[in-house]
Amino acid sequence: MKSISTSPQGGWREGEKESFERLINRIMRLGRVRGMRVIFATYKPQDLNDLMLTLTNLKIALRVKEDALDRINMKE
Repeated sequence: MKSISTSPQGGWREGEKESFERLINRIMRLGRVRGMRVIFATYKPQDLNDLMLTLTNLKIALRVKEDALDRINMKE
């Protein structure tokens, strides 16, 4: 498996973010079929892609800005 690294500033190199998202999406789909679960912990929920949010059954949010709640469909 190809390792994914970030720059010292925390940014993604070209194409790495998309590659990482495809890998995570695949793991989530295959894991769901086999009864496995994935836990995400992030400071920026707005960075999660739409498929990750769709495949997520349970969301827990602590101290999240209201616009981020909109993005992850947790407005209420």
